Amino acid sequence: MPGKPDVGGDAADRSGISANRRTFMGTVGAITGASALGGTALADDGDEKTEVGGEGSRTDGDARNAILVIPDGAAQAHISGARYLKAYREDSEEFPLNVTPGGTTLHVDQAEQIGGMSTYPDNPDRTPITDSAAAGTKTYSGAIGGVGSEDEYTPVKTILEAAHEAGMATGLVTTTRITHATPAAFATHVPDRGVEDEIARQYVDDGNVDVLLGGGKRHFDPEERDDGEDMLARAEEQGYQIAETEAELADADSGKLLGLFGSESDRSAHMSYYVDREYVDDTDEPGLVEMTEKAIDILSDCENGFFLMVESGRVDHQGHANDNAITHEQLECDEVFGTVLDYAEDDATSETFAMQVADHETGGMSLGWDAYDMDWGAIDDIRASLEHLESAIDETGDDRGATVDVVEEHTGFELTEGEIIDITGGDLAKVLNKRTQMGWSSDSHTAEEVPSYASGPNAEFFGRYFDNTEVAVGIAEALGLEFEPGREIDYEFRD
Repeated sequence: MPGKPDVGGDAADRSGISANRRTFMGTVGAITGASALGGTALADDGDEKTEVGGEGSRTDGDARNAILVIPDGAAQAHISGARYLKAYREDSEEFPLNVTPGGTTLHVDQAEQIGGMSTYPDNPDRTPITDSAAAGTKTYSGAIGGVGSEDEYTPVKTILEAAHEAGMATGLVTTTRITHATPAAFATHVPDRGVEDEIARQYVDDGNVDVLLGGGKRHFDPEERDDGEDMLARAEEQGYQIAETEAELADADSGKLLGLFGSESDRSAHMSYYVDREYVDDTDEPGLVEMTEKAIDILSDCENGFFLMVESGRVDHQGHANDNAITHEQLECDEVFGTVLDYAEDDATSETFAMQVADHETGGMSLGWDAYDMDWGAIDDIRASLEHLESAIDETGDDRGATVDVVEEHTGFELTEGEIIDITGGDLAKVLNKRTQMGWSSDSHTAEEVPSYASGPNAEFFGRYFDNTEVAVGIAEALGLEFEPGREIDYEFRD
């Protein structure tokens, strides 16, 4: 969320939340003073790596760095669902009485400031419901980094571009395709989010993002791009290291980095859902926490500080699918925010603003359906996404027994005859949600407002209800950057 943008507390207070708090001292060094790496970063083998950071300089704000975490599509029910699942796992016998401020808490609960944000777009149709592209710039649905209409599209500057111009290092991390709407809205400009080949080209040719990690290799691969251009080779010419596996990501040490991940069977699409990565797929993908840690490690080399956006993008996709494995995905996002707070609160790191806020709500998710009960044990037992289950069921053909085996293997459910009939009739989502009592009112986005969580310099700016255009404003103030939402820029894009 750039032009609009589409999170605390004493470290000791969170000691019971994460048993193994990560320290960044060994990875980023003492970056509060002159010992910080600046200019060209060098690898251990002495090979020169491409410099991270822009060409400009900056007037110091109260914060040296800023990290924005976006759980795409998550509103309060998603946050609460993650908290309930975590509490159930920690003590199922005490549950739900352990869901208290003194009991089971999430990392976002430790933010210094908690507020709420509007999500409506500036759309000619005057609809209050946004898509992720419009959420990035307060514009019409589908627009990336610009305002107006498809016929009269005007590019506008983003907070990431302002950071780059001030000499800061920048990064975008997501579990969707890196060319998807939310990351694209921070660094590219096109009148329609669907032109992902062009978005990939802009990333590479503009070079204003130092670390790009996500899925979507197909938009960089000459064999899959419509124009046949080799954006992978061009990225390497621009100084980017290329990583496609968890091991290759771990080996990346410093300098610009383009990571394009996916399941071993398909590196061209989004990254796998959390439950599929953890329990189903034979995958060499990294997790979102690992990608976030690597991005921070590399971007911290810049003496001018850094701006990083991390998106848990597939929360939104599971909301669209009404998939109750969404709480697993949301918990991974909370672990990411815990990692961000660990970095921000480390005495060895410079002042860092941290924030988590979604771009919109997806699915009309509710914790409860048609009874005063929910089965959190059943939710915890789910070990595959709805997408994976439906694909596996399709492969069984008309084999009723094989269908039952697939569902029971990945859910732990002992299916009733009625449930089997519903599943073979194509109503798997209904069966899973009925069993868990998780409710949904939509398979699309809604107009619901979303909670926000902020810590660090200028966090108090977000301790209220605010408009989504103010996210970039508050971050810019924390960093001491000059930034005006909706400011027009000269920019050329391919038709």
